[in-house]
Amino acid sequence: MIWHRSIWCASYFPPSAKAFRQAAAGRIASRLGADGIVVKELVLKDVQLPEEYAKGLEGLLVKEQENERYNIELEVKKKMVITANLEAEAQKAREVKEAEAQAEVLVLQAKAQADAMQHTLPLKQKQIEQSRLEAEARKEATVKNAEAMAESKVNRQQSGAPEAQSDERERGVPHPARGQRRRGAHEAGGLGA
Repeated sequence: MIWHRSIWCASYFPPSAKAFRQAAAGRIASRLGADGIVVKELVLKDVQLPEEYAKGLEGLLVKEQENERYNIELEVKKKMVITANLEAEAQKAREVKEAEAQAEVLVLQAKAQADAMQHTLPLKQKQIEQSRLEAEARKEATVKNAEAMAESKVNRQQSGAPEAQSDERERGVPHPARGQRRRGAHEAGGLGA
C-alpha cells in the first residue's frame, strides 16, 4: 500500500532543499516503516515555516540577490575599465603612429631642403661672386674716370687760362669780362636809340 501525505508550506526553500527533503523522507520512512508502510518518494509542497524563519529566509534571499546584483555590477564595471584601458591604449598607439608619420614628413622635408640647398647654394655663391666682380669693375671704372678727369683738369690748368675758360664755358660758367661787354653793348644800344 502506498500512502501519499502532503505537507503544506510557503514557497521558500533553502539552498539545501534537496538535503532537507532527503532527511525528511528518511525520518518519515523510518517512522512509517515500523507500521509496515513503505515510503518510495516524498514530495514537499507549500511548506509552511514559522513566520520568523520565513522573514529571516526572505531577508537572506534579498541579501543574496543584492550580493549577486553587486557582483554583476562589479563585473560590468571591471569590463568597462578594461574597455576604457583598451581604448586608451588604442588612442595612444594612434597618436604615436601619427607623431612618427609627422616626424618622417619633417625629416623628408629637411632632406629635400638640404638637397635643394646643395644645388642652389653654388648658384647663389656664383651670383654673389658675379655681383662682387661687377661692383669691383664699376668701382675701378669710376676710379679711372675720376683719375682721368682729374688728370685732364690738371693738364688744362697747367697749359693756361684759355683752356680753363673753355672748360668754364663747357660747364656754363660766365666769364666776367664777357658779361660786362654784353651789358655795355646793351647800354650803348639803349642810349643811341
